[in-house]
Amino acid sequence: MTASSKSFKGFTMIELLMVLAIIGVIVAFAVPIFSYFSDSSKVDELKSKMFLLAGAQEKYFIKNATYAPSLQSLGGANTFGISADDGMDFATGVYIKKGGEMFYWIYGKRCINNTPHCWLYIPSLVSKQTTDVTNFIELKSGVKVAYDIPNNCVCE
Repeated sequence: MTASSKSFKGFTMIELLMVLAIIGVIVAFAVPIFSYFSDSSKVDELKSKMFLLAGAQEKYFIKNATYAPSLQSLGGANTFGISADDGMDFATGVYIKKGGEMFYWIYGKRCINNTPHCWLYIPSLVSKQTTDVTNFIELKSGVKVAYDIPNNCVCE
C-alpha cells in the first residue's frame, strides 16, 4: 500500500484553527453583551430597593403625618434587606417648599466596575409624571440636583 492510497480520518490543523477562531469571535461579542445585561440588572436592583424605601416613606407618613427625615428614621438600611456588601448607598429626606408643601426624595448609588450609577426618586405628585419609571432621574457626577438634594455620585 502506498502513501497516497491510505485513508486518513480526522481534522487537519487548519480546520481546528478555523473552529477556534470562530469560537473566539463569538465569545468576543458575547462577553460585552453579558456584561451590559449584568450591569443593567444591578441598576434595576438598586431601583427596586429605592421603591422599597418609597413604600416605607409612605407608611411613615400615614403613621406620623410627616415624612422621615433620614434613612435611620425608617429603621436603617438593614430593615429593608440592604447590606453594605451589596455596594449600594441610599439616602432619603424631606424637602419643604415655601408655603408648607412637602415631599420626600430617595437617593441611591451603586458602584459597578468602579463606575457610579446614581439615581434620584421623587414621588409622582411632585414630578408631575404619570408612571413610577419616569420618576427616576439618573444623576451624573458633579451635576447640581434640584431641591438641594445631595449628589455624591463618585466611587471611592
